[in-house]
Amino acid sequence: MKKSIRKITALALSAVLLLGLFAMAPVSAAENQGFTLTVTSNLFPAQKTHYSDVSALEDANGDVFFTVDFKLLGAHQYLINLDIDELTWDNEVLEFKEEYNTVGTGRRKLFCILPFAYEQGLGTGMINTFDNSNPGRIVGNYTSVKPAAFAYEEDGSAVTMVRAKFKLLDKTASAATVTLNMDTLSLCDDSVVEPYTQHVLISGRVIDADALGVATLSTQISPEGTQVTVKGDLDDDGDLDIADATILQMYLSDFGNLPVDFSDPQILASADFNGDGAVNVRDVTAMQRALLV
Repeated sequence: MKKSIRKITALALSAVLLLGLFAMAPVSAAENQGFTLTVTSNLFPAQKTHYSDVSALEDANGDVFFTVDFKLLGAHQYLINLDIDELTWDNEVLEFKEEYNTVGTGRRKLFCILPFAYEQGLGTGMINTFDNSNPGRIVGNYTSVKPAAFAYEEDGSAVTMVRAKFKLLDKTASAATVTLNMDTLSLCDDSVVEPYTQHVLISGRVIDADALGVATLSTQISPEGTQVTVKGDLDDDGDLDIADATILQMYLSDFGNLPVDFSDPQILASADFNGDGAVNVRDVTAMQRALLV
């Protein structure tokens, strides 16, 4: 009987020790929780992309890189002014270096996160406060673009205004954020004789209501992952907040000049917050309750 008790006790202790070893063993956070890269901006739409396993993105050197593009598509528009306020990032998780963000010009490579400006002959002078010791922040300055600079590609697609490439420093991190703030992004119709006298779209961080539908701003993260969509996020800023509830109330009240297009099936599906197949005041109530949690 005593031998049996000692044997059971020994087995129990072994099990406890094994559990302890498993608990102490290092576990890859990237494999367990994945990694989410969130991109925000005061003008461009927010984008949130999730990667279930960042190790699958490693290159031949074992490094993981993300490229963020901020794109503009202006229907028959000239780009007049482009003014970056600042680009910031989580510098403990992401690394930004000149060597990751260069363009080739003959035998030389130049630091440039503004490919459109470079293509238009503006060079790389728009960035005025950056070096490799920068603590997660770049500050830009003001530039006027020549009137011949169309705000779209020859094939009608969007052009990249700002491009930033980052190396993932901490592969155990669960998330990081990149933020672009701009002071000015101005357009005018390509038929205007004196384009510098008629700015539209954006000035002083405010989107001109007359320009809605004239231009499209978009954000893209590469490599592509799984886009994380938030139910009820009508303004597409990546979060459910009081602004979304207000937009829905405006729509239900037949308010004019809505900031989003409710004829878009995706917008309507997101507005159906309680999932009953109809968009009505019950969705506003459900949204407001969710915001109180």
